[in-house]
Amino acid sequence: MSYSLTWYGQASFLISSNNTSIIIDPFFSDSIAKSGFIRLYDSPVKKGELKVDYVISTHNHGDHTDVETLRDYIEFKQFYGPDSCVQHLKNAGFSADSLFSFNRGDNVKLGDFILNAVHAEHTPDSIGIVAECGDCKLYFTGDSLMNPELGKVKSFSPDILISCINGRYGNMNWQDAFMLAHRLEVKLAIPMHYDLFAINTEDPSLFVNAFDRSSIKGKILERCKAYDIASLL
Repeated sequence: MSYSLTWYGQASFLISSNNTSIIIDPFFSDSIAKSGFIRLYDSPVKKGELKVDYVISTHNHGDHTDVETLRDYIEFKQFYGPDSCVQHLKNAGFSADSLFSFNRGDNVKLGDFILNAVHAEHTPDSIGIVAECGDCKLYFTGDSLMNPELGKVKSFSPDILISCINGRYGNMNWQDAFMLAHRLEVKLAIPMHYDLFAINTEDPSLFVNAFDRSSIKGKILERCKAYDIASLL
């Protein structure tokens, strides 16, 4: 069984196996431009182009649970996210039969993946995700400030940390993410949530270069490139 990881910018990641596809925090529209969050690049996905089995959202903010993205850009079977995300989509007219609550402490098996919802210090019910991809475990922080609860993810023995580094709007900066990687003793650290909005950017090389003298590797992913997860390690 092979597993792949594809980054679509911001916090949007696709994890896929031979049989299952899951996209986390997809955001492909311009729905929040009126609030000053204007995309620096066009959507990497055309409307109706992406078909996945599952969508996971980490919290109910516009660039993580986006009605336009889920309605116009993605064809999906089931959605999982915190209660506030589920209610938001119900209010927007999505069928309740396809919406499932996924809150802190929950775990669910979705095809070839097992997903665990962990604490994220951002909104009242925001989550991070530990995704078990065969023998490898990926920890997506979601949007989060540094908090002692994040250190408890070490109990899952994550191999890869995928962390926000922008340091604004309730998120860790790259120094916090660097410390978290060492606290969790991961093998690889990947930055995210730094590239989409001019008012919310960061230089990812500051993060990955900090690992030069470390046993941990740092890597910047190319957008829209599918990486074999085992090969990343």
